[in-house]
Amino acid sequence: MAIRSRNRFNRFLLYSKDPEEISEMTKELAGAVLVFQLRGDISTAIDVVKTQKAIQGVNDKVDDHIVPTMALDKLPCADGASWNRDRVCLPETRVSILNTIWKWINTPDDSANAEIFSVADVVGAGKSTLAHSVAERCYDNKVLGSSFFFDRATADRNTPRKFITTLARALSTLSKDIAQQIALAIDGEPAIVTSPSIRHQFQKLILEPFSLHPVGWPVAVVIDALDEGYDDELLKLLCEEIPKLPSCFRIFITTRPEEDIATLLLQAPHVHRKALDIHDEENLSDIAIYARSRLREVALRKRLGSHWPPEDVTVRFIEMAEGLFLWVSTICDYLLHSTSPDKKLNVVVKDRNFVGIGAPDKMIKVYITILNVCNWDDKDFVEQYGLVMGAIIALKEPLSISALQLLHRNTGLRVSEITYPLASLLAGSTEEGQVLRLPHCSLREFLTRHSLSVFDCQKFYLNENEHSRRLAQLCLKVLIQDLTPDTIGTVHFYDGISYQSLKVKERISEHLYYACCFWISHLTDVQDPVDAEFRNDLYTVLSTRLILWVELSAALQSFQGLKKLRNWIHTELPNDTELHSTIYCLDVAQRLTRISPDNIFLLYGEALEYADDAIEISEWIVQFDPSPDNQAVLAKALNVLALQLADMTYYDKALRNAEKAVALQEKVQQSKRNGADANLAAFLTTLEKALSGSGNRKAAIATINRVVELYTELAALDPNQFKHLLVNSLSTLSDLLARDERKMDAIQIIQKECQLIRELAVEGFNILGLSLVVKIVFKQLVNMDEDDEALELMQFVCIRLRSDLVTVHVHEKHIFVISLQEISEPLAIMKKSKKALGLVEELMDIVRQAAEEFDSWAVSVLVNLLNTLSEQLSAAGKLEDALHAAKESVELCRWGPVFRNMPGSLYSLAHRYADLNRPEEALQAANEFINILRDRRLSSNTNSEHLAKVLELVTKLHSGLGRPDEEKKH
Repeated sequence: MAIRSRNRFNRFLLYSKDPEEISEMTKELAGAVLVFQLRGDISTAIDVVKTQKAIQGVNDKVDDHIVPTMALDKLPCADGASWNRDRVCLPETRVSILNTIWKWINTPDDSANAEIFSVADVVGAGKSTLAHSVAERCYDNKVLGSSFFFDRATADRNTPRKFITTLARALSTLSKDIAQQIALAIDGEPAIVTSPSIRHQFQKLILEPFSLHPVGWPVAVVIDALDEGYDDELLKLLCEEIPKLPSCFRIFITTRPEEDIATLLLQAPHVHRKALDIHDEENLSDIAIYARSRLREVALRKRLGSHWPPEDVTVRFIEMAEGLFLWVSTICDYLLHSTSPDKKLNVVVKDRNFVGIGAPDKMIKVYITILNVCNWDDKDFVEQYGLVMGAIIALKEPLSISALQLLHRNTGLRVSEITYPLASLLAGSTEEGQVLRLPHCSLREFLTRHSLSVFDCQKFYLNENEHSRRLAQLCLKVLIQDLTPDTIGTVHFYDGISYQSLKVKERISEHLYYACCFWISHLTDVQDPVDAEFRNDLYTVLSTRLILWVELSAALQSFQGLKKLRNWIHTELPNDTELHSTIYCLDVAQRLTRISPDNIFLLYGEALEYADDAIEISEWIVQFDPSPDNQAVLAKALNVLALQLADMTYYDKALRNAEKAVALQEKVQQSKRNGADANLAAFLTTLEKALSGSGNRKAAIATINRVVELYTELAALDPNQFKHLLVNSLSTLSDLLARDERKMDAIQIIQKECQLIRELAVEGFNILGLSLVVKIVFKQLVNMDEDDEALELMQFVCIRLRSDLVTVHVHEKHIFVISLQEISEPLAIMKKSKKALGLVEELMDIVRQAAEEFDSWAVSVLVNLLNTLSEQLSAAGKLEDALHAAKESVELCRWGPVFRNMPGSLYSLAHRYADLNRPEEALQAANEFINILRDRRLSSNTNSEHLAKVLELVTKLHSGLGRPDEEKKH
């Protein structure tokens, strides 16, 4: 049995770094499994007709992903990076270039490799709108693989950090084979999802999957505003790695032609470069359509009449635009928010300074015109302009007006009094709930750079670092006032409730979410001495809120480590020993250790951050106070890191940390002299995992034997707490012995496991934990040809399942259904026998009862069992009964969430008809199977194998029916 095949069982049973937490982990897993559920309850009887109606009733609540996997969910995605249908070009504009791009997308050269089509042009030429239009057309024609819109003002989108993982997550939906290959890449190297090398991510998550499983249609990827988020590595990737992709890939990129982009990327042989000549005839025609449309919008919303503006003014306005879409857009937004749009437009069209200048200067002139409308003689306005616009500039992620107001709630600032007169320069300022953002990066550049060098514009200047410092203190105050033990995502963590089911981000305030995610980022921007109030706020957060923040960060999946914070304190406040003591706190280290390794909702890199921080804090504490308790905390942190590294298949690194953890814990045990140590047993289990992964089987066997001895002693003292852990260690030992070709020794160990499992079942051990261990032992027995023992064990567990079915609480129903899934899954590997047939029927009866009262996933389990039963009945010669089971399976699949099971059910049905010599009906089922697989979303390795067998069956059936022409087709 492969090491990683035990992961779920290990994660459920091995969380014994603190033995007293085992019951808490049981609860946590109970919450975690909700990720897998298909939402919706079925309360009617499980006959086919009623089931169809019940499933149809909950169909809208079901997650429609064909390949939901935990591995793919680990891929970090940048929020808001996708295209937007509301931002596409107006009809009848950009027709020629859109057709050119569309033709290029649909005519890849099969003899070549992937290509890039780049539109690189000046600010304001309409590149982003074009990108949204390209994405829309590709989406509507089902060839859009992914899109990524960079944005300098948004943390996740102003670097390539989440670029590849966001693309990979979207591309995984193209086919199940691609999804499985990406998931395999993540399983094989979990750290890939947070790797600092985007080139490595690209090779493993995109290049290799599509090289192994090429698709037969164009795959368009749209990338906008590359200049706002690129780095050297991304440029090299686009230049050197993209050509290695299959020719079906068509990468469309818009960017400003920055010097290194123009030099490195735009000259590459696989890049088609197209300039948007803002002065050519087609662009001027498009700008006229756009300008007239926007002016009509102003006339309508400001009630200026159908003849406003006069034709001569409109023509002059279009001429002054000189092909620049952003200029038209900004002026029209200015008019929409103006009290006298008619006068304002006349002033604009008479201003000769707008004509005959380059695009950047033209936009600067617009910004100056709009800003100068404000009352700069009003000292209150000037002060609040700096606070509001400075905050908008310095924010790491855009906020709504209400959230920005709450962030400033103790300052007396009225945000709306500034956003109202500047509404034409702030997207989202007039729409409730929308985030405030600058409409274009050129405005940010003007406010933070160019305004200093333009005559009489210094009053507009905003120092981003200065305002980031101010936001740092505002975030500290929010954490002090709003982050409490009652905040969702803190104490709930220890109640074992799934973060996904809590939807923490949706249930905390926007300003608290922002403060939680970005207070350290703002703090580390501060490079000047801090005043007493700032320092005291920081001390309050570190001494009273740090643990709560750690918990909430875990819930929000936003934890980025404490190292930057510690480094900043060491640099900026090196002599503040009181502050230092708050970040090197034993309670913080313990909490970090408890959160890290088995919370399956953390990203791999995030979990490593927790473990690394716990170790660094613990080592610092032990350096000054090497007491046994402090050493025990350090040992636990080392074990957490080792376990995480082993899960990520970094076995050598895991081994070093596991050995340190064991050595420290042995030292602690010797000093306390408390007999068998549960922590030592857990740490040795981690050591065994690292040894096995490193290929040192002999040392792994010796280590797990020590674990068995410890858990045997502990189980004798407290069977409820430790007997299941003894079963797990025995399972690991028997697995190692079997792989070491010591079959008889392995069988003896498995027999001990079976006896302990029977005792656990009788003693009422958690049904999911029981099902997981039974699944492992069952497979071990079958693989060793001990089928009778395997069936006897499963029958014994069925008694427990039937008992639990009567008493299970509604809140535990999903645990019960998942237990059924785990128990039933290995039945397919059994040899066909009467006993096996009886066991399948027994489980089916339990599942039917569960499906009557529980949810639609039980129906999915029932479908799988019906197919297994059909195979078993066919092998037993009961062909009519086998056909009946296959038909029921297909009928259930025709409705709602279990349609994804349809290919396997049709495969079974086709063969059952063939067994009964009913070729026409067999062909009908086979053809339906083939037609379903034409939908690429349902393709998979399993279905591909079935397809080959179905095609072989179809050929045979046509031959038997004397249809040679049809036979040749297949």
